[in-house]
Amino acid sequence: MDKLHRNISEAFNLRSGEIVTLVGAGGKTTFMFTLAQELASQGKKVITTTTTKIWVPANGETERFIVDVEGNLPSNVFERHHHATCVTRVFRENLRDKAEGVNPQKIGEWLSALKPHCIIVEADGARGKPFKAPASYEPVIPPDTTLYIPMVSVEVLGKKLTAEAAHRPEIVAKLTGINHGDKITASTVAKVLKHYLQMTPSQARSIVFVNKLLSEEDVKKVMPLAEHLKGEKIVFGDVHSKKFWKIT
Repeated sequence: MDKLHRNISEAFNLRSGEIVTLVGAGGKTTFMFTLAQELASQGKKVITTTTTKIWVPANGETERFIVDVEGNLPSNVFERHHHATCVTRVFRENLRDKAEGVNPQKIGEWLSALKPHCIIVEADGARGKPFKAPASYEPVIPPDTTLYIPMVSVEVLGKKLTAEAAHRPEIVAKLTGINHGDKITASTVAKVLKHYLQMTPSQARSIVFVNKLLSEEDVKKVMPLAEHLKGEKIVFGDVHSKKFWKIT
């Protein structure tokens, strides 16, 4: 296990000019905005967006919110701000405002035209669940992705496979060979993460992130998962407390 890292960009070896794509479950939106705020606080320019749907950013999550029907961004995006969130449209769902994502092909164009330090993309929906398996049309990965991060929350380990524990539990069952109501083990989670890892764009590097480790017990729970993912790069920790370790 590597040393403790206190920021995301260090733990994930973030480089200038990255398109970071987040898939899976277990805190993607929080990860996206926390990383963006971290970079903006360093004076770096960053865009956050989605190729699916996210809730409209809350106060303090972004410096500028751009709704652009055509998917083209104004040249002055960073004139007074370091962090902009860009979406296609806003609509109402369950009494809250939700933002619809952008064409994944556009994201590489934004990088070329605006030269941000980083574009962070939420490319998968999980309805707030700690674990998910993707449908055939998911995730929606930008073709110019350079860093691909499949995510899961450690809290799902040991839970029963239900709609409360996982988004698309029927697909989890199909991919892993377990049944509804069976315990979700490290092997179960690893099989789904390996499925995601097979979708890594050819030019991108991949790093698995296991989120929400809050105790020594959580660390013990994640070690068997690391064994099942031997050979893969893994970071585990907790976005809220800003603690991250790498598996080496």
